[in-house]
Amino acid sequence: MGGRRQQPLLPPVCCCPGALLITVITFYLLTTLIKSLQARHAPLADTDYQLTVLTEAQAAGARLPAFGQKLREAGLLPLRPTELKTMQINVGRMCNQVCKHCHVDAGPDRTEIMTRATMQLCLDALAQTDIEVVDLTGGRPR
Repeated sequence: MGGRRQQPLLPPVCCCPGALLITVITFYLLTTLIKSLQARHAPLADTDYQLTVLTEAQAAGARLPAFGQKLREAGLLPLRPTELKTMQINVGRMCNQVCKHCHVDAGPDRTEIMTRATMQLCLDALAQTDIEVVDLTGGRPR
């Protein structure tokens, strides 16, 4: 029970020089050129900034319907819980890709990984339910 184990960025490769070259180039791109929003110090990596952008867009007249408005239109207001069938557990932000659509800004430069203590809390919470499906996510593309 030592320290945190991380999966290697590189997959195993054969001894073929061409495959090795491709792997080295891929590793370079993933670790040097392609970075998450956080690593690029992009303003949108900050959730407060995201909210500011949305608020300013609405104030400027952009048509961004409020969540409550969409719920009302769908006949779901007030929002009430129904049965819980799936527990999704995001185990980290380290990923071998940097996708524009990624909602957690994962990437090869991110190192956040769930601790054993947090995982135990998830398992303890799960044990108190009748949840049918556990969806493990994070740390790899979907």
